[in-house]
Amino acid sequence: MNKPERTTLDDLIASDARYYQASVARLGETAGIVDDINSAYDRLIDLIGQSTTADPAPLATYFHLLMAGRYDFNMAAASALRGQLTLSLQILRRGIDTAATAWLIYRKPALVGVWNKAASDREAFAQWKTAARTPDLFPKDDTVVWPLYERYEFCSRMVHASLVSVGRRHTIARKDGQVQMRAYYGEITDEDKTEPVRSLLYLVQTYTMILSVFTQIYEQHIGENRPSWDVRLNAIRARGLFEFERWHLRPAD
Repeated sequence: MNKPERTTLDDLIASDARYYQASVARLGETAGIVDDINSAYDRLIDLIGQSTTADPAPLATYFHLLMAGRYDFNMAAASALRGQLTLSLQILRRGIDTAATAWLIYRKPALVGVWNKAASDREAFAQWKTAARTPDLFPKDDTVVWPLYERYEFCSRMVHASLVSVGRRHTIARKDGQVQMRAYYGEITDEDKTEPVRSLLYLVQTYTMILSVFTQIYEQHIGENRPSWDVRLNAIRARGLFEFERWHLRPAD
């Protein structure tokens, strides 16, 4: 499966399809855990839609970030299943960032207007950059969002142009006096049967944490449905731990 890919777009798309089919076959029933996260998003959206909370401005802002996070989840999952494990982590970093951003705005409602204007107003963008530094997004004493920080840092390493990030898709070796350089678009091999299982379960595990952040933000909207919502999230966590054990993998801390 791990062969050099040609660089025409049609070949890359065909390669994606091959990796995807191989990944789904390798994962078997485990692949269904992706649907568990999407189902949880669907339920949370239903609960928000039923809410009668008066102030629509923060609600709309949080919803933008909630849906951006869901988009990132599906793009990261699709990337992992296509063998693009580094890209999956790069996308996951943004998913974590959207949750931390939503939590920052929830804690500091005065930032709602700043965030909404930041895309088109230079002054607002400068204000937002000052207000949303990493220590502001992930306060060490914040039990809601701080647990995501280590994962944010790990995924950030995959964004930077370092050997940790780019080296997973290239090999350089010397054979018979010649240097052989090879580049790959997929990072799944026949030898390592733990991928993309490990990456997908890490993604799902992280997104249960992200959904927990939005649970706090939408606590009033969830209302009397909180017990059943907690049961849903706990079921996803439990399934994730079961899948880690089934594949003889150690869950991330």
